[in-house]
Amino acid sequence: MFRFHSSNYLYYLMATPLILILVIFSARAYSLKIRKLFKREIYEGLTQNVSLQKRNIKIALELLTLAFVILALARPQLGESTEKIKMEGFEVVFALDVSNSMLAEDLKPSRLEVAKRTIDKLLDRMTGYKVGLIAFAGNAGLVAPLTTDYSAIKTFLETTGTSSVSEQGTNFSTMIDAAIDAFRRGGAESDEHTRITRVVVVFSDGEDHESQAIKKVKELTKEGVRIFTVATGTAQGAPVPIRDAYGQLQGYKKDKTNNIIMSKVNVAFLQELSRAGQGVSYNASFSGDEVRELERDFDKLEKTEFESESLQKYDERFQIPLTLAFFILVAELLLTDYRPSKRRYT
Repeated sequence: MFRFHSSNYLYYLMATPLILILVIFSARAYSLKIRKLFKREIYEGLTQNVSLQKRNIKIALELLTLAFVILALARPQLGESTEKIKMEGFEVVFALDVSNSMLAEDLKPSRLEVAKRTIDKLLDRMTGYKVGLIAFAGNAGLVAPLTTDYSAIKTFLETTGTSSVSEQGTNFSTMIDAAIDAFRRGGAESDEHTRITRVVVVFSDGEDHESQAIKKVKELTKEGVRIFTVATGTAQGAPVPIRDAYGQLQGYKKDKTNNIIMSKVNVAFLQELSRAGQGVSYNASFSGDEVRELERDFDKLEKTEFESESLQKYDERFQIPLTLAFFILVAELLLTDYRPSKRRYT
């Protein structure tokens, strides 16, 4: 079976006849201009050593070279084979805190954006893992079910924000319930012979938590789920900005006495949460050290072999048009438009 992997490049072939028309028009316009400037005898003397036939051949070779380069960019492929890919990893649910306090800017551009970038970087380093995404604040919702399609997760992640949930606050219990539901819906079936490693990675500033979360996490670990936390924010804290629909700053969140609220990360609670979940707590940073640390600790966990996937493989044939383009270009460079003069001067 023959196909072009990047067939969009083939549209550029339509430009070659347009370039040819432009070259012909320009050459004729230039010739007419020269003829007007000089007498016939002078013009013929100036052009007697130029072969128009060879010049046309050179133009044709240049356009042919361009056409073969475009064909190479379109990546022609021939043949087809099926390959079984063994997928090995575990199931991960990223739980992203989207409460208003995550808009604080002690981490630039904001706590929420730093958390999203960290998840994005982790996805770039993962292979074979099943990944899901949860947004939580006062309540929690499944943004993306468990999947190995990381591009889909990234698309959902990009649009996740404080409006992704209907209620503000920070309710870790609802997040844990949503994580359990995600594993049950899209996770692999475990039995007496297979034990699935499952991980929840929580990105939060730990503010306004409720007391039932630790108890729920301890119950969760009995089902083989581990909790990792990433403290997103600084101990110094920052005010929570209030912006309009256009992103313009309108002020800062205030308490009942009209004082600006300083939102600070609750590292102690997040560490307690990860200890109860038999995991590790990290701190979000400008350098992204937490990404490398998470990747290192993930490698220590027991991996599960998931169902194999069948992938269609094609043999690349872009080398053929690329080689032809090279030799045609060499021929064009070696060919000159020089023509020996027949006129003899005495």
